[in-house]
Amino acid sequence: MASEIAVDSNINHQNIDKISLSNHWEILFEESPDAIILFDRNGKIISVNSAITNYSGYSKKYFIGKHFSKLKLLHKKDIPKYLKIYRSLLKGEEVEQFEFVYRHKNSEDRWADIKLKRIDTSNGIFILAILRDITESKLLQNKILESENKWKSLFELAPDGIVMCDFKGFIRSANSAFFKLTGYREDEIIGKHFSNLGTLRLRDTPKYLKLFESMIRGKIIEPVEFDFIRKDGTIGWAEAHVKIVKINNKKNILGILRDITNRKMYEKKIEETIEQLKSTNQELDDYTYVISHDLKAPLRTIMSFSNFLIEDYSNKLDDTGKEYLERMVNSSNRMAEMIDELLLISRVGRKDTNEQLVNLNELVDEIVLDMNTLIEEKKGEIIRGFLPVIVIQKVWFRQILSNLINNGLKFNESDKPTIWIDCEVHPEHYLFSVKDNGIGIEEKYQEKIFKIFQRLHPQDKYPGSGAGLTICKKIVEHFGGKIWVESKPGKGSTFYFTHPKDISNKEDESEVYPEVDQSMIQVEEETPVHIK
Repeated sequence: MASEIAVDSNINHQNIDKISLSNHWEILFEESPDAIILFDRNGKIISVNSAITNYSGYSKKYFIGKHFSKLKLLHKKDIPKYLKIYRSLLKGEEVEQFEFVYRHKNSEDRWADIKLKRIDTSNGIFILAILRDITESKLLQNKILESENKWKSLFELAPDGIVMCDFKGFIRSANSAFFKLTGYREDEIIGKHFSNLGTLRLRDTPKYLKLFESMIRGKIIEPVEFDFIRKDGTIGWAEAHVKIVKINNKKNILGILRDITNRKMYEKKIEETIEQLKSTNQELDDYTYVISHDLKAPLRTIMSFSNFLIEDYSNKLDDTGKEYLERMVNSSNRMAEMIDELLLISRVGRKDTNEQLVNLNELVDEIVLDMNTLIEEKKGEIIRGFLPVIVIQKVWFRQILSNLINNGLKFNESDKPTIWIDCEVHPEHYLFSVKDNGIGIEEKYQEKIFKIFQRLHPQDKYPGSGAGLTICKKIVEHFGGKIWVESKPGKGSTFYFTHPKDISNKEDESEVYPEVDQSMIQVEEETPVHIK
């Protein structure tokens, strides 16, 4: 954002809109009565609302940064099922709402309905989970099934609407919560067919009649969310759990309806806010491109006319005049380079985000081939150790390695500049290192170098825009990793960066990439390869 503001102050109103939308999202998120969890694409929790504390007994801090499979709430036997569901979401498949059992901090098992939704944004893929604790409803259902003697008291005291129909669909009984939910009196409900109450929309009636018939034939019906019309004409939403129960040796259809109108309103507002954020991000992206284009136009004019003066009038200028013109051309070129770097930074995470299986050894070979002229001029050497085959966004990963290799060669006064590239495999991430035998960096500057346009050396000695490491940092952090440097003046530098392992990549690679030999993705020691 800072880079976009630096280009033109007129972008401020865009930033204000975006901040306002973010605040709106935070208010909706925090005040929701349902527990809301936001996961990144790797399954790690990045945000939870306050309701999760009441549901689980754990503080909000407990959840942040944890992979969902590591939570104490989940039963170990259920984790493979939840991992499979998560992968399905990442593939873009729809996942129906389902019930699950979780363990409260006090070791008590509780039940919840969970609704999962994949959200695609300009900042990546997220999974939104909305949980509603249905422990009371589940316990109520169990008690009804376990004891007919307690039926009437539990029936009336239930906080959710309960309705009982015979096998023909006629309503035989309903509780006070059901009358409150629909707005109808008892004498307006009892004895009527459920499809003739006036609560169902006409367009939905055939669908629910079909579900009723399926249930009579013995089919288990999953929880259903539906909108309905109250007696006063307003629209509400309910979540229905329907079971066949036997009372007095007669089979009946038991329906338990929970009012989810507020939850639906929150979901709608959240979706609207996300769409507005998407639109705002696109406008910012377009605005950045236009600004960069408009800034380049006068620069091209300055450079063109400066070159014309040098070519056509150099014999009429003294040495001072020629020097001034050369400075104009050099400054214009640097300005154009800085604009390109700003545009590149603004595109991280929004452009070229397709992931693919990449052999990093081949990627380094491509980079070395492109930088062959610089390597020959510096009489340098690139040495690579073990580099894995992983699923990444190739364009941006190439940018990281290119910038680090280029810096290692450029800031190097040794007789034989050498770059070592290596990788260590850890349980949850890869650790990459790019080491050089260059001039090194004082400790007090090792954080400054990652800031935009921060230079430690004169332009005439080490040319460049000063944005290369900023770009690397933004890309690495967008992937969910970290980047840092270890260095001493005159002893060279080693840049480290991590890249998390994606849980979606833990599936059978032969299914996702059938043409890939499994031996390609094995972690084995490899003999260092020297590239001159």
